[in-house]
Amino acid sequence: MADPVVLPSRSNGFRLSELVLLIVVLLALGLVLMPRFYDDRRADNERQAQDVLRMIASSQEVHRALDRRGEYVELYRLQFAPGEGANDLEPLMPFLGVSADFAHYTGYRFQELTDGLARPVGCRAEPRTPPFSGKGVWEIRYGETEPQLVGYLDVNKELALP
Repeated sequence: MADPVVLPSRSNGFRLSELVLLIVVLLALGLVLMPRFYDDRRADNERQAQDVLRMIASSQEVHRALDRRGEYVELYRLQFAPGEGANDLEPLMPFLGVSADFAHYTGYRFQELTDGLARPVGCRAEPRTPPFSGKGVWEIRYGETEPQLVGYLDVNKELALP
């Protein structure tokens, strides 16, 4: 009697159909989870922007208390120790890299607000890349404790009121 024909067995590797199925499943998961990831990231950026605005306002109050003129200072001066001359105080916001009158942090751009005499009166936070880094535009006036939502930026950087 003849021996039955034995087909070679597959001992390692995946079939093409198994690999395609795996890729399809991973892509579907990515498409479902990606919007959730962006929403969470945007919400975190907006919360951090509000926190930074609060820190800027409280740092301004410290500077104002230690400054002999009793005035608010330009945004870039928050990187340096408050008061006049050499002292033992640490900078209030050394992490905030400020150039001229604006700073970038957590996907937001922080712009100094001034009055008619170019004196600092507040700070504004706008998302750098709406809608990915955030949507809300926030402002805080020095002397206040909570930022106010002034509007939303769309992709064309046009402000829409809340």
